Amino acid sequence: MLEEKIKTIEQLAQIIDQSKKQGKKVALSHGCFDLLHIGHMKHFKEAKKMADILVVTVTPDRFINKGPGRPIFSESLRLEALANLESVDFVALNDSPDAVSLIKRIKPSFYVKGSEYKDLSFGKRIKEKEAVEQFGGQFVCTQKEEFSSSSLINSNFDHLSFKVSGFLQKIRAKYTSKDIEQILEKMSSLKVLVIGDPIIDEYHYCRAVGTTTKFPTISAVFQGETKMAGASLAIARHVAEFAKSVEYIGIVGDKDNEKEFIKKELSGINTFLIQVPNRYTTVKRRFVAGNYPTAIDFKESPADDYKLFEIAFMNDSLIGPNSEREVIDLIEKRIEDNDLVILADFGHGMITPKIINLVKEKARWWAVNAQTNSTNYGFNFITKYKNPDFVCIDEREARLPLGDRYAKKEDVVRIISERINCKEIMVSMGKDGVMLKLDDFHYAPALVLKTVDTVGAGDAVLSMASLCRYLKLEPSITNFLTSVMGALATQVICNVEPVRKKKFIKFIKGTLS
Repeated sequence: MLEEKIKTIEQLAQIIDQSKKQGKKVALSHGCFDLLHIGHMKHFKEAKKMADILVVTVTPDRFINKGPGRPIFSESLRLEALANLESVDFVALNDSPDAVSLIKRIKPSFYVKGSEYKDLSFGKRIKEKEAVEQFGGQFVCTQKEEFSSSSLINSNFDHLSFKVSGFLQKIRAKYTSKDIEQILEKMSSLKVLVIGDPIIDEYHYCRAVGTTTKFPTISAVFQGETKMAGASLAIARHVAEFAKSVEYIGIVGDKDNEKEFIKKELSGINTFLIQVPNRYTTVKRRFVAGNYPTAIDFKESPADDYKLFEIAFMNDSLIGPNSEREVIDLIEKRIEDNDLVILADFGHGMITPKIINLVKEKARWWAVNAQTNSTNYGFNFITKYKNPDFVCIDEREARLPLGDRYAKKEDVVRIISERINCKEIMVSMGKDGVMLKLDDFHYAPALVLKTVDTVGAGDAVLSMASLCRYLKLEPSITNFLTSVMGALATQVICNVEPVRKKKFIKFIKGTLS
């Protein structure tokens, strides 16, 4: 019986097409349905009254963005639960992150949502309504009382670690999702200047077929590639989702400079690129064992487990005096028009001592990260900076300047704070979360249980943390918003897209409800 009700999207489209030819009405309801409750059952019962056939589709696990530890129930269990309902005729797993493409494929007579969806100001709902009406269908909201799966889960399920649960309980006691939206509204008035080394991230997907017959060399077949805007480019894109305006100053080479790609990726951002002679625009090409374009099924193992090796195309010497002068002139022209500066130093030659001093002297408020990576290891320390308003680094970047692997991290950060004369420092600690030093230390656990890809997560953390500290937000909410940003950044491949504000708000609503 259950097997007869659970279909693929293709099978569903055929069933609906045949049913409509027979004069039957078909209603579609789509959602996560992570915790099936009485509100859902009343909703389905009312939807069934509208049509001869009720179809329910489910959001796949990989697209659910409702907070840490979600979904509680796997997609297969959610499908099974829905198939057991008498009012539901067919169920299927959607294969895209939204319902718009689904509606266009199966063309239901009615697209039925709960009463909480009557407000069509949310852009996605407008698109869903337009999609169903495009094929002569209707967008309908049921009238039954509202229940929240997220609220029920957060109140009754012990699905998170003790640290995460305890932290979120404290946040819920002090803040609502409306409070967060008010904070984001304040962020949306900010003007931000991002200065730093650009990096083009490339993932080249290949299928490993074994080793060559004569040597222990891995043999692989090329499948496809993805090009992404990384490093300071990614930071500018993250910040642009939340700030009023973003300006970007970076450098490119005169060899394969990627200028058009960068401007395309930074669409809507006022972008200034200085072309430096005898130089490449930095490209980091990673070879990944996986299929293109779907890449790998990262639900069980993160992308990091599939990366074979990396090649960097770069010249990491300091830029020459003429190029430096061009960068300085641009900064002097743009810096006073912005509320804050984010200096993203990836150690690839753009950020010279003169540029550092200029930002220190002219910025109203400035944040900095000096990243340690495989191509600058041991040569790009945060201790070359003095008097920044805020520093955001990872634990390794804090320890390396001191050459101390074993000291308590709090002691390490205190020493760094004194050396660079910076009172506000955030340290990201991967799976252990973040630590914020103000007058005292404040901690937040990581809000993600499984990662897709960790590359670029630090850039997202720097972006949100800088905005929070500029606004002088209370420490716990600074840590919470930054942890959300980091969690969402690990759910996409590398820097394929910035953390979208809509996804950010959805994650917070699911977490705080």
